[in-house]
Amino acid sequence: MLQVQEEQFDVNDIYLIYKGEKIKKDMAFLEVMELHNNRMEKLVGIEYATRYYQKWRGMHTLIKGFIKKTYKRNVVFIK
Repeated sequence: MLQVQEEQFDVNDIYLIYKGEKIKKDMAFLEVMELHNNRMEKLVGIEYATRYYQKWRGMHTLIKGFIKKTYKRNVVFIK
């Protein structure tokens, strides 16, 4: 089925279809960064200092502005 659709796929996509789940499409760069920051927030005080978490949050804001100014759009997808 994946070959007929002529889209790129990997082992994880085959496994997701086997389980009956939808294949995950390309994620936006800021979406990946937000996922990272949310995971990092849970580890503040355990693996990360508060200042590093704050720096990553600040970077998210800066990159969001950079993408908007440079690419004239709000979303850049990772392929």
